[in-house]
Amino acid sequence: MLVTCNGFDVTNNKELPMAVPLAELTDAIAGVIAAGPEVAAPKPVLIRHARQLTDPVNFGVVSQNESKNVVKAVDGAFTFDPVAAVVARRIIDVAGEQPVEMAWPDYEWDLTEFDRSSLSIEDLVKAIKKPAELYLRERMQISLPSEERSSDDQIGLWPDKREYSIIGSELVRAKRAGADLSDQRHLRQLMGGVPIGAVGDRFWATIGEEVDAMLAVEGVDFSAEVAVPIELSIEDAGIFDTIEVGAKQVLEIAFSKASGRHFVRPWLQLAALAMAEPGRVREAIVIARSEKKNETVAVDRFVLAGESEADRLASATRVLTFALGVHQRALCSPLPLFEYASWADLTKSSHVNTGLNSDLKNPSAAAIFGGRTFADFTNPADVFNDLHPIDEGFAKTGTRFQAYARALQDCFKETTVKR
Repeated sequence: MLVTCNGFDVTNNKELPMAVPLAELTDAIAGVIAAGPEVAAPKPVLIRHARQLTDPVNFGVVSQNESKNVVKAVDGAFTFDPVAAVVARRIIDVAGEQPVEMAWPDYEWDLTEFDRSSLSIEDLVKAIKKPAELYLRERMQISLPSEERSSDDQIGLWPDKREYSIIGSELVRAKRAGADLSDQRHLRQLMGGVPIGAVGDRFWATIGEEVDAMLAVEGVDFSAEVAVPIELSIEDAGIFDTIEVGAKQVLEIAFSKASGRHFVRPWLQLAALAMAEPGRVREAIVIARSEKKNETVAVDRFVLAGESEADRLASATRVLTFALGVHQRALCSPLPLFEYASWADLTKSSHVNTGLNSDLKNPSAAAIFGGRTFADFTNPADVFNDLHPIDEGFAKTGTRFQAYARALQDCFKETTVKR
C-alpha cells in the first residue's frame, strides 16, 4: 500500500503539520488490525519516515497510549537516509553526556588559497581588532548573525552607549562637512530612537557640546585633507588604498571612550604613509571622549619612532609586517587577540575582564571563546592556553592570550613616540 499526503486537511484545506495525518493514519491502521479476538495483542505497524533530523523520536513512532496497537517496526531509529541515521544515533548516544567544547582547527598557511595581493588598510585594521571574524568568515566560511537588537515602540529617556556613539559620530562628520546640525537633529528625530520634548532638548545640547569640544581641539586642522594613494608590496602581500589625511597629520575622531583600540587605524595609516611618502613626517592625533570627570575630550598624539628617514621606514615596515602577520595567522587559527582586552593592563585582571565583557559581545568571538574571563585565558588547563606552532617567532611569552596582547602592545610602544 502506498499512501500519499499533501499536508492539508481534507475538510477545510488548512495546512497541517505532517505529524497530524501520520498519527491519524497509524491510529486507523492500528484499529483495523486490532479487530477480532486478538484485540488485546499489540500488532506492529511498520512506519518508515524521516522528519526532523534533530529529534531522534522522529525516527520511530511509539504511542504513549497503551491501548493503541502501534509499536516501532525496528529497534532503533530508522530513516531512508543513512547519514541521518548516523546523526540520530549520535544524538541518542550523547544525550546524557556533558557538552564538549568545539575544537577549532589550526591550518597551515597556504599562499595559493588566499589572495593577499590587494589588501586595504581597513582589512589589516579589522584583522587586529577582530581576528575571530576573519577566521570564521574567511577560513571556516561561517557567517553568523549580527548582534540582535530587539525592536521596541517605547523611546528610552536616553540612547544607550552604542547609539549615543553612532549619533555623535554622525554629527562630527556632518559638522566637518559643513552641514547644519539642526537638519541632522530633525532627520534623527524622524528616524526615531532619540528622546523628545525637554529631555530631547537636553540630549541634543549635551551631545552638541561634546561635538563642539572635539572639533575645537587646538593644533588640529580639521579641513585641509588630501587623498594620498598607497601602493605597497611586503612579502606575499600588496597593500593598495587611498588615505584622506592632512599634510602634517593623520586624524582619528572616535565618539566613544578613549582606548588603545582607537590607535590601530592611525598607527597603520602612519606606517603606510611613511613608506609611500618617506620624505614627509606626519603626526597621528586621536580624539575621543574622556573618562575623566572634569574633562570632555581626550587627545593622544604620536609619531613613528625614528630620528632619521631610514629609522622611520624601519618602524613603518615593522608595523605593517606585524599587521600582515596577524592577518595571516587569523586566517589559519582562532587568535585570542581582542579589540578591548588586548590593550588592557595585563597585570590587572579587572581591566582585562572589563575589556572581555565588550569583546565577547561580538558573535564571532563569542562563538569561539564563549564566556571566558582572564582567569580562563591564564588557566594551564584551558584549551586556549598553550602557544601553537603558528605562533612561533610572533607571540612569545606567557599564555596565548598574554603573548598576543604583549606582541600588540610592545609593537605599538616600540614603533611610536608619544607627544
